[in-house]
Parts: sequence; C-alpha cells; structure tokens
Amino acid sequence: MQEFSSHVSPSTLTEDVSYDDIAGTLPDGRVPDVMVEECQLALARVADTLAEHDLTVQDISQMAYMIGDSDNFAPCQRLIVEFLGNATPILTLRLTPSFQRPGQRLALSFMVSR
Repeated sequence: MQEFSSHVSPSTLTEDVSYDDIAGTLPDGRVPDVMVEECQLALARVADTLAEHDLTVQDISQMAYMIGDSDNFAPCQRLIVEFLGNATPILTLRLTPSFQRPGQRLALSFMVSR
C-alpha cells in the first residue's frame, strides 16, 4: 500500500483574495446615465485593481456581476466577455434588488488565486 505524506509544500497552497462591490462610477462618484458606460468604468476599476497587485485577468478565478434588472444583462455581458479575453474564470450573474449608490445598476466582484 502506498503511503501519502501529510506535508504540503507551500508552492501547492493557494491564497484566494476577493475584491467586492466594484462600481462603475464617474470620478465625482456619480453613476453614468448610460449602462454601457457604467459597465466599462467598473471593468476599468477591475483592471486597475489587478494592475495595482501585479495581477492580470488570467489570475481571476471567479467573477460575479450583480445587476438590478435583467434588461441590463446583454450589454454588460458582451463587455465582460471582451474584457476577459481567453481567461476562463467561473462567472456568476446575480439579480440584486438594490445597490449602495442612487442610480447604480451593477457591481462586480472577483476572486484571484495566488
């Protein structure tokens, strides 16, 4: 019978770090009037967050996007697919009845595994 070591080398361990409730707001904190712009701004914040931590979209293991209305699904979905390129994180769509900011229609959350 084969024996298995109970020792796990540090290189096989991962650290999951999540970034939650990323909104697509203008520099003054307001929500844009156009849904596509809101989504673009949220994705730009995701990209900035990744860059600040020396990460890329390839490091995203899970991404959730919360929308308040299913009519907002299609325009944002297309942008998210373009943003992710050939990365293949687990994607989750959540319908969310309300958000923190007045007029906000979406929020993004993502997890990276190091």
